[in-house]
Amino acid sequence: MSVIKRHHTKTFLYARDNSTIIDVYDQLSKINKNNKHDTICLSIGGNDILEDYRYHQKDDMEVLNKIKERYDDLLDYISINYKCEVVLCNVYYPISLIILPYYNILSVWNTYIENYSINKNYKLVQLDKYMNKSEYFTDIIEPSEKGSIIISNQIMKLKTN
Repeated sequence: MSVIKRHHTKTFLYARDNSTIIDVYDQLSKINKNNKHDTICLSIGGNDILEDYRYHQKDDMEVLNKIKERYDDLLDYISINYKCEVVLCNVYYPISLIILPYYNILSVWNTYIENYSINKNYKLVQLDKYMNKSEYFTDIIEPSEKGSIIISNQIMKLKTN
């Protein structure tokens, strides 16, 4: 049983490790489109950046623009097809020398998500403010049990405000 499900029993978790923006469409297919009492919480983009920039210069903004397009298309799809609330999450900075070269582009991505949330009036969970210790990660980028608790608590805190 996932950490979030243990602590918040009315929560369904469809996220999967290593998922990218394109994978979210399949995850969304499991959600009732007409339930306006549901909330879709999206924490996406980090894996896209790691994957798409693997063979590109980290300052190539054209690569990021393509990720932004996929993100925008996904959120447009959700706003058209789902009646529920949407909460966005920015991405965290895993404490790893392997990820360090990506920090600048992750920062640009987080600024994009923050501006998007403001412009589209979505709530935003700033995971980067809380996921800031190596003990919060496993397998370099995935949240550990402690990290998962922090993430779920921040999401639920936002939901209750």
